[in-house]
Amino acid sequence: MKDKFRLLRRQVIYDLKNGILLQYKKIITFLLLIIILFLFFNNKVYSYKEISHNSVIGFWDYLIYIFRGKEVIRGLSQLDMFDIPVEWILIHGYLLLVIATYPKNDYIERGYQFLIRVGSKWQWWLSKGIYILVSACVYHLCILIVAVAFTAVQGGSFYQANYEIAYHVARLDLTNFIKSKMVVGTLIMPVIIFTTLCFMGMLISFLFNNLIAVIAMIAYLSRSAYWCNKWLLGNYSMLLRADKLSYIEGIGISCASIILSFILGYFYFKRQDIIGKKGDL
Repeated sequence: MKDKFRLLRRQVIYDLKNGILLQYKKIITFLLLIIILFLFFNNKVYSYKEISHNSVIGFWDYLIYIFRGKEVIRGLSQLDMFDIPVEWILIHGYLLLVIATYPKNDYIERGYQFLIRVGSKWQWWLSKGIYILVSACVYHLCILIVAVAFTAVQGGSFYQANYEIAYHVARLDLTNFIKSKMVVGTLIMPVIIFTTLCFMGMLISFLFNNLIAVIAMIAYLSRSAYWCNKWLLGNYSMLLRADKLSYIEGIGISCASIILSFILGYFYFKRQDIIGKKGDL
């Protein structure tokens, strides 16, 4: 038992090192993406005449902007087809591209080495699941760090959201909006949804390849922008849908999806050859 735990710990350290630490350029790119989005948000806020010139953008305003998503569409028109929550889709898409593709890439590049290193397919697969969870937390932490930095530089509030900014820019009316929903919708649900989508992406990448996995998951994610449905998990990381769906139900569906994707992926992976196909991208 101790030997198995030691081997698992070694594999987890390996994945966190190779999948996160040595991929620092991808983290820097993500930080730059968030900075650009926040700069754009600043310009957008100060261009609104309805917003008081004395208003200062705060921590929660940045998070609301990123995770506001899109209002529920009553009747899908041609105009609605082009009204995409760009910031929301960019962040989710980037994390799918970076996190969900790592397990298959590692299998292709080092598949012939992993039994020598770990000695167990189960431990290798479990380590990849741990990697996904930690990576989702790390990238979400990047968003929080940039939001803290912007707020500190501008002297904004870390405790309250600006009602004017939320209403005019994010189209979110905070008058009757429960603060706990804002906290859960920006700090907890995004991490859960990031993790769930990446577990699903990992499963698809092993069934097919990384390209199909990313395309399939972005297509699935995009449907959330146009349809408010509890089975479309992207809805749970949209604050504008918070009153339409139950976070408890979303957490339950997400956990079930993670477990199902993990188990199905493991049984498929268990049957695979150790030496991956080099041409399988």
